[in-house]
Amino acid sequence: MKRRALAWGFVLVLAALLVAGLVRLFHLRQTGGDLYPPYSSLRSDPLGIKALYLALEELGLDVHRNYRPWRWVQADAPATWLMVGVKRADFLEEWAEHGLLIEALAQNGGRLVIAFAGELTPPSVNWGSLWRKLNQAGKVTSESHAPLEERWQFQFAHQDLSKQEDETFLPATARRVPALADWPQTLDWRSALVFTNHSPAWRVLYAVNNAPVVMERSWGRGTIVLLSDSYLLSNEAMRFHRVPPLLAWLVGRSARVVFNETHLGVVEQPGMGNLLRQYRLQGVAAVLLLLALLYIWQNSFPLAPLPQKPSAEQAAYIQGRDTMMGLVHLLRRGIPPRRVLRICLEHWKETAGRNADATVLAEMEARVNAFEQTPARLANPVAVYAELARLAAEKRRHRKSQTPAAPKNSSPSSAL
Repeated sequence: MKRRALAWGFVLVLAALLVAGLVRLFHLRQTGGDLYPPYSSLRSDPLGIKALYLALEELGLDVHRNYRPWRWVQADAPATWLMVGVKRADFLEEWAEHGLLIEALAQNGGRLVIAFAGELTPPSVNWGSLWRKLNQAGKVTSESHAPLEERWQFQFAHQDLSKQEDETFLPATARRVPALADWPQTLDWRSALVFTNHSPAWRVLYAVNNAPVVMERSWGRGTIVLLSDSYLLSNEAMRFHRVPPLLAWLVGRSARVVFNETHLGVVEQPGMGNLLRQYRLQGVAAVLLLLALLYIWQNSFPLAPLPQKPSAEQAAYIQGRDTMMGLVHLLRRGIPPRRVLRICLEHWKETAGRNADATVLAEMEARVNAFEQTPARLANPVAVYAELARLAAEKRRHRKSQTPAAPKNSSPSSAL
């Protein structure tokens, strides 16, 4: 017995250690943020931008994250929208469908900062030139669905990066436009992606070999800023290559900053949990859960005392019986045992024995009288009943010999 208890205790300790390990592992994955895509503000490793999010929050700015799809975004109040790690293919293909909604973020006085994910080699498909070919062929019918590259009047291009002996790419040098002051003269630029063929509305701030990599333009009452690389906003850059004047310029003067997570695939899915949080119905859900637990508890352990076990007589009524057994129980209750043969004989005389012979009736009466006068401990009703049935059968056989077509009586007393 003692060994069995020790074995169970050992199993419980192992189970507790397993659960604690899983919880610790999940906590580490959550705090590390590697569950989220690169350049997510929820990620705290070198590939995330959580450091910038927390820094702006500590400065007292109104910092939020957006998990809603574009069709749910409302550009009601001016804000700085940071979209970091944007893939060029998504920008040209998917963002075109929501171009008006995205432009509204800047149109109403906001600041739209788009930092593209760095590219080291040219893509296999040039979406911009593909759309222009479709447009020239008349395949594109809606201007509102045109790529933002076309609407904002610029194009993407690539500049080859130098390689080291181990075939790794060296960063390019982005030089500051002379008109700007108090900014770093040069920046290490870790992307081969550059902008070209931009309209004069764009103001270039940094360029690699005269190809813009950071530029800004006005759009409505707001501004749009494009960066061809997102490294300067990453946690790693905040640790080793921080450029405060450029970061402050990117955020702008708005007191409200929104880190967009939708373009990274971190999207809020509509569901019961979101509706409960949105309308603050957590208390209602807790009450419903409590009622469900009380219902289960009531059915498992009823508060009222259990009914007593039925007696043998009650149990007999509960059990299913046929009509004959019901008749037997009724006769036992309504007719005393000493009078049962007398009542059977009287009923027989009124039905099947109406034409019985007088001698047979007299003999039956004598047998019944003798049964009633016999002491109860010596009386045998079954034997007397069998004798009465024999006399009735003899009478019936005698009558059949005289009238062969005599009808049969199917009443319970016909046995007599």
